[in-house]
Amino acid sequence: MIMKEKTRHAPQKITPSAVSLTKETGRNLFFIVCGFVFSGAYGGAAVPMCTALTAALTGLNSICLFIGCLLAYILFSRLGDFLADIIAIPAVFILKAVYEKIRGQALSPKSSALLTAAVYTFAAAVTAFSHELTPMLLPALLFKGILCGTVTFFTVKCADGLRSGEKLEMGIPAAVLYVLVISALSCARAGNLSVGRCIGIFVTLAAGGRFGIGGSAAAGTLAAMGMILGESGGSELGDMVRSCSLIACSGLVSGYFSRKSRTVSSAAFTVSMFVLIVFMERLQWAASLMTDAIAAAALYCLVPDRLYMRFFTCTVRTGSAAVVHRGSCINFAAETLAGIRRNVSEAAEILKKQAAPEADLPAEACLKICSACRNDMFCCKGALHRSRYVFAPMLGKLYTDGFITERELPRAVEGCHRKTELTDFFNNGLRRITMEQRTADLNARIWENASGLLFSSEGLLRSFSGGDGKVCDETLSARVSVILSEYHAHNASAAVFFDNAGRIFISAVFKGSLDDTLESLTDRLSALTDHDLEAPVVCSENGLTSLRWHDAPLYIAELGKAVCCGSEETSGDSSVSFSDGFGNVYFIISDGMGSGKRAALESSITVSLLARLIKSGVVPSAAIHTANLILLSKSGDEVFSTIDLLCINLFTGRADIIKMGAAPTLIKTGGVIKSCESRTLPAGMISPAEPEKRTLFLSDGDSAVMFSDGISESSFPKIRELMLSDGYSPQRCADAAVDYDKSRCSGRHDDRTVLVVKLHKI
Repeated sequence: MIMKEKTRHAPQKITPSAVSLTKETGRNLFFIVCGFVFSGAYGGAAVPMCTALTAALTGLNSICLFIGCLLAYILFSRLGDFLADIIAIPAVFILKAVYEKIRGQALSPKSSALLTAAVYTFAAAVTAFSHELTPMLLPALLFKGILCGTVTFFTVKCADGLRSGEKLEMGIPAAVLYVLVISALSCARAGNLSVGRCIGIFVTLAAGGRFGIGGSAAAGTLAAMGMILGESGGSELGDMVRSCSLIACSGLVSGYFSRKSRTVSSAAFTVSMFVLIVFMERLQWAASLMTDAIAAAALYCLVPDRLYMRFFTCTVRTGSAAVVHRGSCINFAAETLAGIRRNVSEAAEILKKQAAPEADLPAEACLKICSACRNDMFCCKGALHRSRYVFAPMLGKLYTDGFITERELPRAVEGCHRKTELTDFFNNGLRRITMEQRTADLNARIWENASGLLFSSEGLLRSFSGGDGKVCDETLSARVSVILSEYHAHNASAAVFFDNAGRIFISAVFKGSLDDTLESLTDRLSALTDHDLEAPVVCSENGLTSLRWHDAPLYIAELGKAVCCGSEETSGDSSVSFSDGFGNVYFIISDGMGSGKRAALESSITVSLLARLIKSGVVPSAAIHTANLILLSKSGDEVFSTIDLLCINLFTGRADIIKMGAAPTLIKTGGVIKSCESRTLPAGMISPAEPEKRTLFLSDGDSAVMFSDGISESSFPKIRELMLSDGYSPQRCADAAVDYDKSRCSGRHDDRTVLVVKLHKI
């Protein structure tokens, strides 16, 4: 697809730099707080978290972390106890910056671990000379260095994962980092409230709410390990283990009730915690443990999960092995069809090359008829002369009329007594050649259709292979299915997905109808997921109903549409706009060749096919291939349809433009008008047909204008002027474009359809 960029600009919107400055300031303050909390100066575990974080952070964030550490050491008068950290943190920062400056690349997790281990060991050895040297000093120093390197490795591993894909899959690095954070925060106290223990309980409840009993059990166990590692103050190890194990056991109970509601899950955790304390006769733990449990349960009930669940969404990829395997099998089947399609195309090319050469009727006539005649040697000037200069000139009339008579034979054979045989031979030969040509054309069409069918089937399978990167939440999926059954939806199945940005998508399929309104169901699901869900997209086919919900998008698309019939009463253009339920909105124009009812039928079939396929979950490219294949099977009166499709993702502003024989599309983005043109053929002409695709990213105030072939190119400057004007709404722009084109064209004209789409940020 050709992109033409115009130089005319609209007034640019100036984005204030204060927004970026505010974000950067908030980030730096956050790392100052992190340095203060993870310093351990208030009596926490001696885990070198700050040195490890310095290796994972970049630039000013590392300096802010060091400032937070110094503030904690000064406030708690612990400068002498943490000289190793005070030396190691700036040393790691400087050495890391020098390495990246020289090599031009960041340190790997292994290299970062070795660097921090060596630097921390050296810093600890330097500070050790101010203390009494003992035989256990050297092993202790080595242990501290190894611990620092280990923590650094897992910290950098997690940081790299977050930077690359903005997601943190639950694994050994994430689990180790979580345990270390809990251990570092376990001794940060405010009266009976322990920050680390409160966070551990909160995470346990949140994991149970999202992943069920397995998630709460895993989070509770890891939190207990972190608290055991971080507890200090002379407590016995046995008491530590027993007190922290209560959180893991209570996490199991809360996970069991997680399908009920947040309140029930929190109450179950708190009650089970108190019962276990009484059962174990450890009332001395009651004040601190119950304070943490009640505080964490209250936070879990009050804080919306959208504020923190993005982390949980990207932490664990849930999904049964059968579902994952089925998706892999579907993808493998698509690859198999792709291989078969390539083999079919290769076989078709080989058959074309090996096709029988065109028959030489004059030479065959001389060989089969004239050679058996007694006058062969005396007729004309021989067989070669007879075939080239006597029989060959009459082939034009033979192919034109479809037959030849004895009177139409050349004068050179007037005395031939085999005129009847020659006439029959040429007429039968023409019929044979015509039949062979029709058979070859039919075989070629069959091969083309087979290739197109394989191409379309391949696209359909890829659409349903599940490779879109979304994460399925089985716990929420089961809850949605239960709610649908409460609304009397028969054979209901539902799936809840999250993308990498934490946005939620719900898809449900059931038989029959609901006994309540969709608004009521949407409110119920919004309360369940704690997300503001949009009204669902509803599709019904053969007694089955599909519903799709998603989060409130970032943008909305305003549409203006204008239609004007040409010389007929019925327009041959068809258009439609719809949402697929996954945050994408589609705009399609199809121009049937010609005008009138037949062209309208062709274009409406094309638009209807595309809309139904895309709403069912088929990706646009596969839907277009399928529609093209269906149009190829129509009657042979050569009425074709163009396809002009615009898909805009309302979360990201991504715009995909797909065309088959369609008119240009004008896009205004960043104050610049761009023209997307296509040189492909309309749908229904060849198979397989590859549409042209172009991708752009739109933002607030950007717009697109789609139109059928009836709009003349002489009207494009006026349309660009309307797009650059802020005073025109999409509907007024569409009406003005059609009116202007009508005023410039006189006499007979084609059908006109104009769609104007403008994006607004909510």
